[in-house]
Amino acid sequence: MGGETGIKDNTLVLGFTSRALKTEFTKEPYVGLKFAIDGILIIANLPTDCKVISPSDLDLVSSKVDVLKQIYQGTDKNWGDLLGCQSTTKVIPINREQNSGTRDVFQDKLNINEFSSQLRTVNNTAAAIQEVKNIQGAIGYVSYGAKKLVNEAKLSILKYKGVEASPATLQTNYDLKRYFELTFRLKDNKNLSLVKDFLLFLKDNEKGQQAIQADELVPVWEWYGTNPFSDLPTLD
Repeated sequence: MGGETGIKDNTLVLGFTSRALKTEFTKEPYVGLKFAIDGILIIANLPTDCKVISPSDLDLVSSKVDVLKQIYQGTDKNWGDLLGCQSTTKVIPINREQNSGTRDVFQDKLNINEFSSQLRTVNNTAAAIQEVKNIQGAIGYVSYGAKKLVNEAKLSILKYKGVEASPATLQTNYDLKRYFELTFRLKDNKNLSLVKDFLLFLKDNEKGQQAIQADELVPVWEWYGTNPFSDLPTLD
């Protein structure tokens, strides 16, 4: 949202977003580009009475997605309700702040009408991971790009509808995926040469593409509409 606002009021050269661009920013006088695929990880600090025999047990199967939705809407549920283990420990949901792209995607994908006002709320990815780590029985959601931090915190990552998030599944059948996108002003843009230089960097296999992969994201290159730089074939 901030990136789009900066482009609209002409205070930014490039605007970045972790949610789908508003339609306004995908057509003249603006242009939009999808440059990476990310996903939402469901992370958990499993209670000691929720015995997990193998990683295959950590599956938020389709029939349990509505349970997670109810939890974030304010209904009390225990881990037995969510994962099917014998646990009676209450699930404690951790939420992200308003205007978070991660929050918007999570809410949209799970079709959550409205988050409960009683949820614990944190302001960034690192805080979400720490909050889940600090509370036994907590559950939260973070960017796939934070997977290393989640593993370092020794938290569990749940499969979603039988699918484990990975670079391969982000491109195919992982339901909680999203794009990282950018937009810029095309018409009357005095900084268009800077935009081109950045896009050349982003597209370069040994520079921008490696940087994207280093964050465990999947590089893509999808314009909304036609590539506006027909004079730069390396961007096709």
